[in-house]
Amino acid sequence: MFLNPHVPKAHQYKVQLHCHTTESDGKWTPTAVVAEYDRLGFDVLAITDHDALTTEPTPDPGGHSLLFLRSIEETFRVVSFPERSIHMTAIGTSLRYPDPDGAQPSGQTLIDAQEGAFLTIAHPNYASNNPWATISDEDIVALNGYHAIEICNTYCKKNKNDERKWEVALNAGKRVWGVAADDMHDYTMNPLRQGSSYCIVSADERTETAIIAALKAGNFYSTEGPTLALAGDDSTFTVVTGAAATITWRGPTGVLRSVTNSTEDTYAPPNEMVWVRVGITRNSDGKQAWSQPLCYEPNYRLRRNIKKSLNK
Repeated sequence: MFLNPHVPKAHQYKVQLHCHTTESDGKWTPTAVVAEYDRLGFDVLAITDHDALTTEPTPDPGGHSLLFLRSIEETFRVVSFPERSIHMTAIGTSLRYPDPDGAQPSGQTLIDAQEGAFLTIAHPNYASNNPWATISDEDIVALNGYHAIEICNTYCKKNKNDERKWEVALNAGKRVWGVAADDMHDYTMNPLRQGSSYCIVSADERTETAIIAALKAGNFYSTEGPTLALAGDDSTFTVVTGAAATITWRGPTGVLRSVTNSTEDTYAPPNEMVWVRVGITRNSDGKQAWSQPLCYEPNYRLRRNIKKSLNK
């Protein structure tokens, strides 16, 4: 049976998981960045400055409604290409990995040190002509314990292959989630680009504990604007979006099903697919949204029934 991580909760929160300030290479102060994302209607913001834990923003006299998550974008090395500097965001952390000798940690060492944080491999395919930040398929598979891969990054939007890196991990048997984020540095671009890529997280309350738990459980979808709701249990699933779109279901073999000019589709994926995910491409502007993968678990129904019986 397929396990659906999209579980209805009391609230849906608009969450930005990757951006920068003057405390690394961003153009605005932490307080200004918080005010900007508050203006854009976000509920939760993680500032991920490079290798630095950002100072908590000074509260505005008017008061911001954002939940601020202390986070960091760590730089690390990988085995296959030791000359590369790969990036990973750690969301909800108070730890800056210690490197007294100035040496960058290995990826696995860094992952193991960041227990408790939500860990995402950032811009995994940054640019073919700028491979310093591009992680290899080999390392995507070799690293263990991270939670997600960025599949849409506003700053690195020129690259369209980050979904392929995600599928490399899924095909290797990893249950990892797909994240959309801004990675903004300059907040004065014309047109403005902040707020273009984000996650909608389902949680019972807007606290760090609840948001981190929902992220780790995959109870969110990633989007450039389109809405996405995915419901279903065990074998048959229905996806709904807010405007006419192309709806595409994908699995290890590629496209499994695609319908055009629709706001809803129901699909029963074959068990041999192991994992299935669904994507939305809105007709009006080509913007996309992505579900998290439905992973096939032969014993899921049995475990669920046992849990129900124990809770009676």
